[in-house]
Amino acid sequence: MESENFCGKLKTIRLVSELSLYYMPEDGTEVRQQLTITRDGRGYLTRFIFSPAIDDISAWRDEDKRRSRFQINPENAEQIMKAFETTFSNPGDEIIMACDAGCWNLELTNEEGKKFRWSGSLLDDSFPGVNELSDLVREETGIEDLFVFDGCPDRIEELGEFFDEDAYSRKKRRESELIFCKVIFQDAEKEYTYLADEDIYEKGDFAWAPAGKDNEEKVVRVTDVEYLQPEEAPFPVEKTKKLI
Repeated sequence: MESENFCGKLKTIRLVSELSLYYMPEDGTEVRQQLTITRDGRGYLTRFIFSPAIDDISAWRDEDKRRSRFQINPENAEQIMKAFETTFSNPGDEIIMACDAGCWNLELTNEEGKKFRWSGSLLDDSFPGVNELSDLVREETGIEDLFVFDGCPDRIEELGEFFDEDAYSRKKRRESELIFCKVIFQDAEKEYTYLADEDIYEKGDFAWAPAGKDNEEKVVRVTDVEYLQPEEAPFPVEKTKKLI
């Protein structure tokens, strides 16, 4: 699907990238990413993990999704926005669609609220400049394994989380256990502990946290995740702030 050429000043990018499901993926394989980036530098990423419990590939369970939020420096966000404006103001005569490849669906919204949509195959030649644009998004967000438009060809699927020591060794959470995240703020080394309402955070993820007396929203990086019973909490639960 091709939209009219983009015009105006870009406000929001929403991109869904999905690997080919021509063959049934292995349990635990990340098969879809949903990425949102705003011009003011806010980012949202949802990773979809394949599970044999999924009868309908479109009916994802919450436990098969890993959501995270991140912040991009204004200069980096501006670079991404300008690159998308340039590319999709004239994306070429035809965006390639292949039946045996993964796919992507892009929605761009300008500051007037007008939406522009395109779809294509997850290939390194689906449209002019696809590799450069994909690499730019990975570089400016600092997230090296984003599928973007080319499927991240350097990504080694077979390794996955199996060789991720932190994820592999983390114990299963019991329903009665609370989720405690150790985090650090930008340009700081001291760790702080926050509660999380959802089990969606992993070491290295970025999140939003209330800070100070005024609970100002700030970006933090998760350094550790623990599951503890209330009586094992490192601080009084009622006085521990929660990630947003």
